[in-house]
Amino acid sequence: MYRSALPSRLRRPAVVFGAACVVAAVGNAFPPAEKALGQRVDRGSFRLYMNGREAGTEEFEIRSRGEGDDQRTTATGAVSMQDGPTLVTTLLAQGRALVLQSYRALRVEGADTLAVTLERARDRLDALIQAPWGEEVREYRAPLSTMILEDGVAHHHFVLGALLQGPFPALHVLSPVSQKEVDAEAEAAPETIQVDGAPIATTRVRVRAEDEERLAWFDGSGRLVRVELPARGFVAERVLGSGEFGVAPPRMKARTAPLVPKPGRQRPRTVARRPHARTSRSWSWKCHAVLLNPSESQPEPQPEPQGRVLPQRRPSCPPSRRPRTTVACDLPAPVSRRPS
Repeated sequence: MYRSALPSRLRRPAVVFGAACVVAAVGNAFPPAEKALGQRVDRGSFRLYMNGREAGTEEFEIRSRGEGDDQRTTATGAVSMQDGPTLVTTLLAQGRALVLQSYRALRVEGADTLAVTLERARDRLDALIQAPWGEEVREYRAPLSTMILEDGVAHHHFVLGALLQGPFPALHVLSPVSQKEVDAEAEAAPETIQVDGAPIATTRVRVRAEDEERLAWFDGSGRLVRVELPARGFVAERVLGSGEFGVAPPRMKARTAPLVPKPGRQRPRTVARRPHARTSRSWSWKCHAVLLNPSESQPEPQPEPQGRVLPQRRPSCPPSRRPRTTVACDLPAPVSRRPS
């Protein structure tokens, strides 16, 4: 169903206002970590390829809150193409089966902006499309197996992971930005693939529609690692981060910067000996193994320190480092330090 276009003097402001609302909604989809609601399920990025050449990147985050039928999963992502549009999406699903509840998308290409909003109303989805040429309202049928798989968006295929534990029902696939609606079938099979140069044991899910098929690979923990649309030459490959998929985190570099004492906590300094100062004696010694002839005299004793010092037992060579020959210990003069 198509609504009559707005007057030309009001058409552009309405589109800009609608796009601004979507931008605000998507901007709030990435809250700070300390204020974020729900548990992070997955987060990462994809490299996007078109016909074998790298064409862009995609970043996404998936969060979940609640349990059972009250579980609410939010998936947000941003696709940036090198020579193409930028697409930002937010998807909300409910329950363990990830039943679609709402969807928002903003597509920007040059000065043109396209904003799409979907809201569930029982077994229907009400869609509002705001474009430079006007405003349009549509309705899509929405059984429980309805899922959104936008063309060129990889992380939307995470919803296929909910089907790995059970039988695959008949799927109803929507692409609101492309305004496509098809019925599809799915099947799964194990497969080992190369992701970012590392072999990974995965489960491949194949979605077949009337005129195309989609392939999605999930690793052993259920994370989406690769998406492919063979008919379009589109491939999305997961960028393996530190600590993910069995990859060891990078080692920390040695700290080379000098340590700067914090204000109010200065390092102790060595002070000159004074007769009235209470000092303690600390020894630094080193053992030397030497052969002493009977005619040789013993080493001369070190002069006693000046000033008042605390009595302390002179250390001796440790047994573990004592050689079998006669040993003489070189004991330098003690160093006075202020007690800690």
